[in-house]
This record gives sequence, C-alpha cells and structure tokens, in this order.
Amino acid sequence: MDDGPASWFSRLAQREHFPGDGGSWTQQWRVHSVGQCEQRPFGSILLFKWPCFAVVDCCESDLFGFWFVPFLSIHKKRRIKLIKQTIIIFFFFLGFAMILSAQVKSVETYLTESENLRMESRFEEAKNLLLEAVAIYPFDSDIHLHLGLTWAELAQQTSQTGDMVNDMMTTMEGLNKAFAEFEEAVRLAPGNYNAHFYFGAYGVDVPVFFGKLDQGVSHLETAKSLLEIKFPDGEPEAFTAIYRYLGQGYYLQERYDEAQKAWEKVLELAPESENGDAARAGLEILSTFNVTTGNENETN
Repeated sequence: MDDGPASWFSRLAQREHFPGDGGSWTQQWRVHSVGQCEQRPFGSILLFKWPCFAVVDCCESDLFGFWFVPFLSIHKKRRIKLIKQTIIIFFFFLGFAMILSAQVKSVETYLTESENLRMESRFEEAKNLLLEAVAIYPFDSDIHLHLGLTWAELAQQTSQTGDMVNDMMTTMEGLNKAFAEFEEAVRLAPGNYNAHFYFGAYGVDVPVFFGKLDQGVSHLETAKSLLEIKFPDGEPEAFTAIYRYLGQGYYLQERYDEAQKAWEKVLELAPESENGDAARAGLEILSTFNVTTGNENETN
C-alpha cells in the first residue's frame, strides 16, 4: 500500500543510485510531500509523482538548476522500450509535418501558376487556384490583388457570350467581387502600388453607375504618389499608364483642364504606345467637346 509520495520516492531511491558524493541520495534527502522537501546543504529535491519522471532541483548558494530524470520509476528494459517508441513516434510526426509543408505551395508559386493560366485565358481555373491560395494565405495583399484581376477578367469574358440580361448580372457580380478583392489588397498593404493602380484603372473604366469613379481617381492619385517616391527620376511606362487613366477619370468628373494635362503628359512620355493612342483619342474628344461648348456659348 502506497502511503504517499515520500514512501514512493524512498522505494524508488533504493533501486536507483543518483550521481552524488559517493552514494545513494536516500541518505541525503527526505521528501515530505509532493512539491516539498527538506533542504540539505547541497540543495533540494522537488518530486512530482508521475509514472515517467521525477524533477530534481539541486542548488548551492541559492543557484537553482533543473534536471529531468526520465523513467526512474520504470524497469530498465521497459524504459528502453519506451524510449524507442518515443523516438519512432517523434520521427513519424516529423516526417508527416515535412510532407505537409512540402505540399503547401508558396505565394510566389500560386501567383506564377495563376498568371500562366490567365495568359492562356483559363480564368476559371486561375480563380479556383487563387481561392485556394487565399484560404492558405488570407493576409497576403498580392494574392487578393491577383484574385481581383481574375474576377474582373472573368466578368469581361462573360460579357461577350451574347446573353445580354444574364451577362449583365454576371458581369456586375464579377466586377463587384473584383473591387472587393482590390479593396482588401489595399487594406492589407496600403503601400502596394499595383493594388492602388488596378483599383483606380478599373474604377474609372467601368460604367459610372458602378459608383467607383471617385474612388478610382483617388486610388490612381495615390498610385502616382507612391510611384514618385519609388522612382523620383521617373518610370515612363508606369507613369504613362497612370496619366492615361487619370485623364479618363478627370474627364468623367468634368475636370477637363486636369484631363487635358494628364493626357498631354502621356504623349510627352510615350507618344508611340497604346497609352499614347488612348491619350490622343481622349484629347480629340476633349477638343470636340470644347468646340461644341464654344459654339453654344457664341449662339447664346
């Protein structure tokens, strides 16, 4: 019959000889209760009666150190067997964890694979891949941005199927999801230039009834400021894209002087480019508008 931790430790110590000054610690320590002991010149023992190990706390001059003495209460052969089992279980879980980590793709892998699918117009597959990526990396701004771009491209693809009513509804749903992802990308990384740019470009490019025009212009202006900080000496290709869409946004906001300056800036930076062609077309519309407005004023 077990009459408490002290008798348990006494029987244990009679079987096991611990390191010490030439003998068994049974002559050095007397345990009163779990977690308590009688202090001796060499230190103390804190005993936790658990089947596998005791905790020994030795001290000298108030300096404490801890040693975990494993499997003291178990027969030697049994202890060896348990150690082997523990090692096997440890390496099993270690290997399992390594397999799982190897199966999880990196952010860069997801972005590259989705970009390749989008280039092949396989937008549905790209969307599903990025939804999987968002579930694994919910706080990555670039994944949300690319998912938004994919939703927008899916919406554009849907708008060309020929069923006007269903196409309009599906397109609006896809664009709203795209803007939600752009907004999340900006929220997660306010300094993400691409997130601001694409939010702005789509914001001024969709029909005004989407209600994204003012936000679009604001994000384009933020993207311009970020780009000026990143490239103080200029980056023509990036700036021409921003000025192109800024001109479009300003025009729709009826800020015609600012629209004209933005489009003229595009022609200054890259006249022979797609953005340059769009800027020329915008200036022509603006010129026609100004002529028409002037004629109406003269008539009045």
